[in-house]
Amino acid sequence: MTLKINSGLLQQLQQRAGITDLQELDAALEALQAAAPDGAAGRLAAALPDLLEHLSRNAELREQELQLTEALFETIPIPIYIKDRNARYLRFNRAFETLSGIDRKQWLGRNAYEVMSDEDARLHDELDRQLLRDGGTQDFECRLQYGSDGLTAQIRKVALRDSEQRIIGLIGTIFDITPRKQAEEAMRQAKEAAEAANRAKSNFLANMSHEIRTPMNGILGMTELALDTDLNEEQREYLQLVQTSADSLLAIINDILDFSKIEAGKLLIESIEFDVHRTVTDAVKSIALKACEKKLELICDIDADVPRFLQGDPGRLRQVVLNLIGNAIKFTPAGEIGLKLATTTGNAGERLLQFEVRDTGIGIPADKLGRIFDAFAQEDSSTTRRFGGTGLGLSICRRLVQAMGGSISVDSTQGTGSCFRFTLPLHPAADAHPQAGQASGTPLAGLRVLVVDDHPTNRTILQKTLADIGATSRGVECGDAAISALQAAAGAGAPFDVALLDASMPGEDGFGLAGRILAQAGIPSPVLVLLSSVGLKGDAARCREIGIDGYLTRPATRDEIHQVLEQILAKATSPALSATLVTRHALAEGSPGMLRVLLAEDHPVNQKLVIGLLEKLGHRVSIAANGLEALHLLEAPGQRHDLILMDMQMPDMDGLACTQEIRRRGITTPIIALTANAQESDRRICLDAGMDDFLPKPIQARALRDMLRRHAGAAALPAGIHETFDYVKALREADQEIIALIGMQLLAQLPEDLRKLRAALAAQDSQAVLRHAHALRGLVGVMGADPVAKLLANIEEQARQACLDGLEIDLDALEQELSSFGQALASTAG
Repeated sequence: MTLKINSGLLQQLQQRAGITDLQELDAALEALQAAAPDGAAGRLAAALPDLLEHLSRNAELREQELQLTEALFETIPIPIYIKDRNARYLRFNRAFETLSGIDRKQWLGRNAYEVMSDEDARLHDELDRQLLRDGGTQDFECRLQYGSDGLTAQIRKVALRDSEQRIIGLIGTIFDITPRKQAEEAMRQAKEAAEAANRAKSNFLANMSHEIRTPMNGILGMTELALDTDLNEEQREYLQLVQTSADSLLAIINDILDFSKIEAGKLLIESIEFDVHRTVTDAVKSIALKACEKKLELICDIDADVPRFLQGDPGRLRQVVLNLIGNAIKFTPAGEIGLKLATTTGNAGERLLQFEVRDTGIGIPADKLGRIFDAFAQEDSSTTRRFGGTGLGLSICRRLVQAMGGSISVDSTQGTGSCFRFTLPLHPAADAHPQAGQASGTPLAGLRVLVVDDHPTNRTILQKTLADIGATSRGVECGDAAISALQAAAGAGAPFDVALLDASMPGEDGFGLAGRILAQAGIPSPVLVLLSSVGLKGDAARCREIGIDGYLTRPATRDEIHQVLEQILAKATSPALSATLVTRHALAEGSPGMLRVLLAEDHPVNQKLVIGLLEKLGHRVSIAANGLEALHLLEAPGQRHDLILMDMQMPDMDGLACTQEIRRRGITTPIIALTANAQESDRRICLDAGMDDFLPKPIQARALRDMLRRHAGAAALPAGIHETFDYVKALREADQEIIALIGMQLLAQLPEDLRKLRAALAAQDSQAVLRHAHALRGLVGVMGADPVAKLLANIEEQARQACLDGLEIDLDALEQELSSFGQALASTAG
């Protein structure tokens, strides 16, 4: 529509509607005409005042919207700026002025290069032009410098478009995030400070552990050596007090170190394959002396369905067991303490190991049970004064059990006793292993055993163990009942084959009963095995004097009972070898034979201590003051070492570097770390370096002896000797004519051949050793006795090199193999 209006009408439109643009009026009239299609000019003219009124109201609304937008733009606390298509500043709000400290007039119409440093301008101009080209949004953090003050900002920008979606500029906001960044930096610094403090604490604990354990090593070790010398009663009492006090101090130190590691989150849990039966029984044996000193009965009962080999952390498990049993001994004035290991089922149907430590002690008041596992939560201060300790033991137990994925609880009645119970996930070992009592081929089915023990629980456990290995048994409570049972069985024509005797029965002990049994006329003497709660010095000699055949310390595992009975029965069925087997009993004070040990240790006190302990156990020692000397001794001509004890901190070359170099040179001799750093991380470092085991200081005789036993077999025997060998099968596959011709003659001369070898070795006559070993190897070789032949070949090689040190171990191993071979030969050739 084209309108012709006079100047008066246009003026009226300007005054009433604010319309100055005829095109705008033309569009409005077209809309009005569309509503009145008859197009009557009169009606249109009549409607014009209403149209003008409507246009006027719309103009006022637009003005109000603009004013509101302007007010919001200026008063919003977020700094806002607008740029045009050329990235020049068009608008700012007051918040932007306040933030930047500038007058907006100074920046209007300017670009970034005109108001910023070149480096900052380059960043912002590049981003602006990218946004103006591509559209979209931008969100980034940067550093802004306004005047002398800087700030960290988060900038968000969006492209502005017109009604036809053409980019005409951009609008941006600035958020000052300096306080947030400062808070984050403060938190980072605080975290680093805390980590540094934690590292300092860990280093302090490690250093303190080393510094405390080094003198403790001398105190405990030398005291133990002194107690084995001739002392009067007063001197012995003083030294025993020193030993008890030092043991208590060491226990406190260990508790504090463990608790500190747990609190610092440094507790490491292993997952390795181990023999849970052996771990538990060894732990009980190690603490049996404390129970014996208080005249407490210490019982260990492992159900037959508990697998022997599991995946887990044997060290931490041993620690929990020892803590709980030690706690029970402390709070039990009389009676018994029992450890039971069984399997159970969890809430989700999973198999669990369940340990119970039950005592007949003083019990725990009901109101104290809820916090018994809290740190420093002994019943009250008088408990600490009366019984000693740090109050950390049970708290450490709970943390260790939880770290291994289990739970722990307690039931107790004051005045009656307590039962601590913990469960752990049962993770069977990946590889198949023989179960207890199945490691050997000698059948024990039908073996008749008399169990003599005054304690009913011990009798029950022993009889259950005997049933597990195929034997039948009867239990009696005293010597008189034992004699009656032996007489009755003999009279019925079914005498007992074996009698297991408790060493510490009231009235008549096991030694006295053994002598009485052997003196009985008309009764076939059974094999006699003594069971002692703790192996005491001199027990072995008493056994030999009386004629006792075997000696075991409680708790005796199924394997131990099976093996000692098997060895004794082998002696009985091979009379020609009986004289050589007198020392082959499982005596607790026995050693693995003489070892040639290289000790790498720089501290004179520690050298003297370890030498004393090793020589007391019958071993020979070479000394190296550092790693370089150790390497020299290992490769010296004619030198042979069965085991290396390696201190970790030595001058010139420390234990880790020395071990790595030993392994690099292909030397496979077992290496045991000696260190006062007793944390799990230190053990890991030792093993990763190539060491075979870890013995923390202070070194005690029992721990050292157990460590040597553990590794002596690997040191003493050539590869391939350790596995059980079926001599009966080998003899059946050998030349039967040769066996028939010389078998019985060889069987009769084996003890003499072994005696000649030992005599030649004692005389250091390498040619005689070589001659006797070679002759015997030829005879056993044709009969398929490969393990015996391998041992003899190894002895020949050592004799050929005139290196006889350590051959006592080979002869001990040879004696054991000859026992098995002789038994098989007797049954085959006879």
